[in-house]
Amino acid sequence: MLSVSMLAACGGAMEETEPASEPEAVAPAEPAEPAMTHPEIMQEISQTRPVLQSSIEGQDAAAAAQAGMRLQELFQTAISEYQMRGLTAAVDIASGAAEAAAQAASDAQAGDFDAALAAHGNVQSACGNCHMQFREKTPDGSGYQFKAMP
Repeated sequence: MLSVSMLAACGGAMEETEPASEPEAVAPAEPAEPAMTHPEIMQEISQTRPVLQSSIEGQDAAAAAQAGMRLQELFQTAISEYQMRGLTAAVDIASGAAEAAAQAASDAQAGDFDAALAAHGNVQSACGNCHMQFREKTPDGSGYQFKAMP
């Protein structure tokens, strides 16, 4: 009786099966989300950098690592914007910030919160340096824009 119920559970007796048919065409994937705009990148950086700092200060390695890696991604995304604009110095600053963010994440994961805090300081310095060189208030004062370059 057991063997009959097992056969029933497996779909009945073993029969030769037909060869598999050709796979159906797969619909094309939907286009990827549009890339972030520069203001969106900067907004997320301004929200994530303090999370990195407070996570390091609170010795929360997982949260610090997550924030540091997200900052690295955001700075890398910003690099392409700066390359398109021909802002070589901004590319260099963002590259350094991305490296510092990754270092902060790595140091935090290793439990070296002093080193992680120092790396975070390098991220913070890079932000300030870039803003001094390339950012100015919009004429209406509601936000920021790239400085007019000579």
